[in-house]
Amino acid sequence: MISEGKLKYLVVITQDAMSTDTGVYVVASNENISANRKFRWQLTKVISSKRLEASDINVPIDSILNMTQRIDLIAKDLKGETVSYEIQMIIAIVFVMLMYMLIVLNGQMVMRSVIDEKTSRIMEVLVSSVTPFQLMLGKIFGLGAATLTQVSIWVVAGYIIFAFNPVQSTLLDGILTPLLLIFIVLFFILGFLLYSTIFALLGSIVDT
Repeated sequence: MISEGKLKYLVVITQDAMSTDTGVYVVASNENISANRKFRWQLTKVISSKRLEASDINVPIDSILNMTQRIDLIAKDLKGETVSYEIQMIIAIVFVMLMYMLIVLNGQMVMRSVIDEKTSRIMEVLVSSVTPFQLMLGKIFGLGAATLTQVSIWVVAGYIIFAFNPVQSTLLDGILTPLLLIFIVLFFILGFLLYSTIFALLGSIVDT
């Protein structure tokens, strides 16, 4: 029935479900993390209730389930302020995507510049004055400095916006720290040097 599409999931509860955790399983044609999580949560409550009913514990089942349910762990920093891991994760993803886009897009500009200079014969004039290594460093460092200036403007503008917002200013202490900004600049420089060099290599090989 699952192969024919008539049934999506099949929950199997064997006779050993009360004594072992392997006595309950779900059969499906493909793995669905969200569905498996829901099955696990509901089956855990059912199996736990049945195990408690079969035990000799003289406590209401609902009370035991409330005492043993998962807690929402709250994290605080050294100043006693609550730190949201979800917000930290979102900000980290935003910074990573911005860094990725800047590195890839500006690295492609290096490749495009090399191809344009090859097709227009400007490369021959430049190589007669400087070495190829100096020409490559000039392209990478020049465009890298321009991109780093752009990133610096974004960071300063974002810091000012957060600093003058009373609701979100508390995020500056726990998330936008000076150490984080230093690592952003460091990883950007290293990533840009790596990928722009690869793009320059590709641009020197192809003509279009």
